[in-house]
Amino acid sequence: RARFDKILLDHAKDTGAQVLEEADVKKLIFDGERLAGVQYQYQGCRHEARANFVVDASGRAGLIAKHFNLRKMNNKLQNVAVFQHYKDVVAENNPGVEGDVLFSCHEDGWLWGIPIETNVMSVGAVMPLSLLKQSNPEEIFKAHCDRSPRIKSAIKGATPLFDKPKVELDFCYYSEQFTGPGYFIVGDAACFVDPVFSGGVFLSMLCGLKAAEAIHEIFDGKDDLEACQDFENLCKTGYDSYFRVVYSYYYEFNRDMNKMGLNLPGGFRFVLQTFAGDFWAERDQPVLSYLRSKKEWDTFEQPFERIYDCPIYPDTHYKAADPASFTPPEDFLESINTQTQTETQKAAVL
Repeated sequence: RARFDKILLDHAKDTGAQVLEEADVKKLIFDGERLAGVQYQYQGCRHEARANFVVDASGRAGLIAKHFNLRKMNNKLQNVAVFQHYKDVVAENNPGVEGDVLFSCHEDGWLWGIPIETNVMSVGAVMPLSLLKQSNPEEIFKAHCDRSPRIKSAIKGATPLFDKPKVELDFCYYSEQFTGPGYFIVGDAACFVDPVFSGGVFLSMLCGLKAAEAIHEIFDGKDDLEACQDFENLCKTGYDSYFRVVYSYYYEFNRDMNKMGLNLPGGFRFVLQTFAGDFWAERDQPVLSYLRSKKEWDTFEQPFERIYDCPIYPDTHYKAADPASFTPPEDFLESINTQTQTETQKAAVL
């Protein structure tokens, strides 16, 4: 991820953006009620930057969202993440493919194993906050890793980088508002969803792209309010869909990826289509139609208009098809069932 961030940063420089690394925003600047710029500290000096639009891509810092008190914690996802980074990871101990993300789940939570760079891996355990309160982070983290043969194997012989596992509390949140006079909020600065299906980077990139397009449209004469509303509706549609996928995983299928993949309406084709990021599918896409019918899974309190056009390929429209026309390969199902059975057999109760 750090490498990816650098690629994006270098590309911005190459295309003409002035990039100041390690600059610290200290204050928002307003012209009446309109956000007009920021005051920041750079190399020991205070500076101001003014613009027609300020885009908050500050991630979880969420400078604009916090200033306007827009951020709300997602009470449907009161989970906690306990994580550690490991160096000297032995490639031969990795049960997966080099470079791939490891994923493991059990009835009390799930784990990730994400390669950061060669021989360095991030390992985390996500669980209900109530479970963490029953013990301490060190014991809980070890117990969760021990419940996953794949994760346990991957970090065998590796060296922890932190003195003790770190804890992230209340990491799932959303903003009711993505735009306002003179500003756009994109990516994690606006919303952060439980990362179980790794959709956050995709949604962040998409929001950033659409914010840029909206600003260009305004410069070209489109009405500010219309452009901002279109942007917000598109972002909310995407995040609303992704939140619903995550709710389904936790509440309907009790963290069982196997059951989820095989029992959501429409069959494997549409499950795969949704998991791959098709969060703007039309009304008759069976998986999202079902998830959207669950009113108890509404996230945003303020109503918004759903956008059904694919933001990546706007000229491509979903077409109904016989679910039987696309079924998962037998070896795929066999691998899921085998892994689920193996990890269930080896699981130990915390």
